[in-house]
Amino acid sequence: IPPEFISVGTDPGGDQILLGVRGTQYGRIFYWDSSDEQPGDWPDEEELAEAKLKHSIYRNVHFVAVSFTEFLENLYPNPAEN
Repeated sequence: IPPEFISVGTDPGGDQILLGVRGTQYGRIFYWDSSDEQPGDWPDEEELAEAKLKHSIYRNVHFVAVSFTEFLENLYPNPAEN
């Protein structure tokens, strides 16, 4: 998991729901696809500071919501499991 995120949940396949804890990602929710992990591609601290991006700069970290509240408000039951 990139250093500016912490895991706040997992899916059945072992991928992670991440919370941004610093920089431009702070407070945002992301989905980490572990099958496409490329640790050698992580930016350094200077590159992170310069990245004024709304969404993730990692190819396997995908933007989900601007806040944890928005993330929770958009959850719904899986109809296939009922």
